[in-house]
Amino acid sequence: MINLTTIDYKKLPWSSKQSREKNFIYIKDVSELPEEASATRRELEKLKINSLLVFPIKIKNELYGFIGFDNIERVSKWEEEDFYLLQTTSEIISNALERKWSEETLKGSHQLLAGIMSSLTDTIYLVDNHLNIIWVNNVAKQTFGMQLTSKKCYNVLMHRGKPCKECMILKTFLDGKIHEKEKEYVNIIGNKIVCWTTSSAAGLNLEGETELAIVIIRDITTRKLTEDSLMQSEISLKLLNETLVQKVEEKTRELKESEEKYKRMLNDLDVGFYKGEFKEKLLMHNAALIKILGLSESISLVGSKSSQFFVNASDQKKYYKDLLEKGFVRNFTSQIKTPDGKIINIQLNSHLIRDDKGNPKEIEGTVIKLTNNIKN
Repeated sequence: MINLTTIDYKKLPWSSKQSREKNFIYIKDVSELPEEASATRRELEKLKINSLLVFPIKIKNELYGFIGFDNIERVSKWEEEDFYLLQTTSEIISNALERKWSEETLKGSHQLLAGIMSSLTDTIYLVDNHLNIIWVNNVAKQTFGMQLTSKKCYNVLMHRGKPCKECMILKTFLDGKIHEKEKEYVNIIGNKIVCWTTSSAAGLNLEGETELAIVIIRDITTRKLTEDSLMQSEISLKLLNETLVQKVEEKTRELKESEEKYKRMLNDLDVGFYKGEFKEKLLMHNAALIKILGLSESISLVGSKSSQFFVNASDQKKYYKDLLEKGFVRNFTSQIKTPDGKIINIQLNSHLIRDDKGNPKEIEGTVIKLTNNIKN
């Protein structure tokens, strides 16, 4: 049979068909093979085989080889006893190989499962329907202690004398479904830890009822503390924001009241008041200034160029020069032209406002109408 190890039976359709249909290949005389077996005849003639009797060796219905006899000396006729012996032998070998293959596969699966379990960072344990722990992973031992198996889960994990209220594991045993929720446990050093716990069916009995549950415990204490801290920060920030909004509203209200009070004070003055950009437009004025200029109370001069009112250019030049040099003018008399073209005599008392870089920014002051002529 050693000669047959070089034959690829996938390329011999007649032999493959015989093996499938009869579960053996019997060739009494190679030279008498039919035309459809020509490929088989050529291969066997190359090996100088005259007769052949083989039975397949299969594992999981997959062909792995053959066992049997071949004759290279002459044509052979095998007896029924030979058929029975070879068939029995091939079945024994196939069963032994299949059992060995299954054992190796199972061993590999166990090793793979053990590797997966050891790499997980979550606590995992198996519990029976009496809530007895029957297996735990290394993380469970590190977190809750070495002596966990054969003990009640609520004793060693929760430090309780009876099952938990609304026990999720018991629910799994009742309905076979997955149950999960956030729970508190006590670890090996007595500290409380917050965990996300999942319970699911791991094994069924012959009646299809759950007899084993697998429980996965994920420590979320740090995440929970972070979430609580963020929530507290959010609450504090919200309170701070509400306080700031309240303060801003109060300040806005106070400023508005002050502004209104300021405007009332300005409007109650007997003298004209104005504020404007340096050599540019007026920003504000009171009602007395409008009256001095002989205008209707409904008219506003805001936006008008303040320097346009001076009659004499020399007065205007001296006015701005004194402001730049001294920062103020006192009892400065001049003539101005009102918007309707009248010339009136006035007295100005003003001061200069500079920006943070020292540049002239604004002027504010008072205007008094003089009844007598200005003496030059």
